[in-house]
Amino acid sequence: MGVCVIMCYKVISQSVLANMTLKQIEQFIKTIPHKLLRDLCYYDIYRPENSCIGFYFFESPLGDKLYIGKSCSRSITDRVGAHFDCRKGAFLNSLPRAVFNANYPHKKDTYISQDLHDVFIVLREWNFSALFVEWTDEDYVKQLISKIEGMLIFDLQPQNGGNCINGTNRIHSINVNIPVKNLIP
Repeated sequence: MGVCVIMCYKVISQSVLANMTLKQIEQFIKTIPHKLLRDLCYYDIYRPENSCIGFYFFESPLGDKLYIGKSCSRSITDRVGAHFDCRKGAFLNSLPRAVFNANYPHKKDTYISQDLHDVFIVLREWNFSALFVEWTDEDYVKQLISKIEGMLIFDLQPQNGGNCINGTNRIHSINVNIPVKNLIP
């Protein structure tokens, strides 16, 4: 008897991704199957070396909160795991900090380690998905992923009609209807 495996990712080539518009990328992301974080296993998101980087997404059960992350230097499997460090001073646990700040805006950045631990209990019911990018030019793909992540976060902020809870330093609007390769210097 076979085991039913639920995939929670898609793979895209660096060249296809570069030729897509931001709007096309956002639509493509919506087609990626997801998996509850409580059910996610390491091997669910294992990929070979030239396709282990890209984007990952955490979404609340109601779809009203979205966290977008990127992984350019480390594999997504390593990067996702780093989010589950409930120490207040941990550097890579931006997901639980963003969820805390989104749920308690009046207490923004005043969390303690126990608050982050409590967030992890809630995160078990969140959905996870990933978009892995197969690359041929490592320097270019890192630049591409970083640029797209910033644009996605900006475009999906609540003031733009989105639900993205992590912030960005971007302040200028972007043209979401031209290929992203045209936006990279």
